[in-house]
Amino acid sequence: MAGVIKQLEDEATEIRADAEVLERCIINEDAILTASSGKFTRNEAILLATFKMCNQFENEYSDAEEARESELALLNALKVMVEEKLKNRVYGTGESRGDQEVTEWEAADATSGYSHDGATFEGEAPP
Repeated sequence: MAGVIKQLEDEATEIRADAEVLERCIINEDAILTASSGKFTRNEAILLATFKMCNQFENEYSDAEEARESELALLNALKVMVEEKLKNRVYGTGESRGDQEVTEWEAADATSGYSHDGATFEGEAPP
């Protein structure tokens, strides 16, 4: 009977050792699970921030594109106005003429040329 008790005690010691190994394994796996859960939460927050940032960039790009298109339209309108003024010899300024008819323009509004970058360009005298 002493042999059976000894064998049971040896098996109990072996089971305790196995239980300690399993307990360390569980602790290790729990630490891995906790770390991966934290990483998942962090990565999920980064993903949401990335979507938000991309949407903001897309909105900023659209706004900037609209501004560029508006500036180009303004520049084209200005170019047409300048070309028209030079072509048709429009005298004076819109501010000074306002809604006046051509016959109401004062001779002081008339110009015989224009200047640009310090150079003066002369043309025919106004009628």
